[in-house]
Amino acid sequence: MSCFEGGTFQLDRMFKSPADKRAKSLERITRNAAIYCAVFDEENPLGVLAIYEVPVEVMLREAERQLDASRNEISHVGFTIKWAADEYREAIRLKPDYSAAHRGLGRALERAGQIAEARVAYQQGLEVATRAGDLQTGKEIEVFLRRLEKAAG
Repeated sequence: MSCFEGGTFQLDRMFKSPADKRAKSLERITRNAAIYCAVFDEENPLGVLAIYEVPVEVMLREAERQLDASRNEISHVGFTIKWAADEYREAIRLKPDYSAAHRGLGRALERAGQIAEARVAYQQGLEVATRAGDLQTGKEIEVFLRRLEKAAG
């Protein structure tokens, strides 16, 4: 899935009912190992600002919630960066030692312009990654922290 910065990731034409069409619509989510959401720069449409990895069960839960709340039989199901940040917070609450969730939260907060909060999420994620021996995520977080420091001057 993709959107421009400040936009919404969408699944179009999702069926609320009948049950067989709803199941087929939701299969667009469940047939994947993970869902990736790319945010592009409007000034440079080929420039990728961030890519979020969203677990299938998280995307499925939100799609079902939106379909259940809809008054229409066919709906567009949308996902915002704020929603992503909230989901990463919930993942961290459930599994505080999941360094990738801290990284994802940092990225979502950074994209939302919440730089101080992003820095805290990255620093916590780096601590978790270091404790867990998650070298790759730790290196990625270090890069994001350096970028924040460089941007701050």
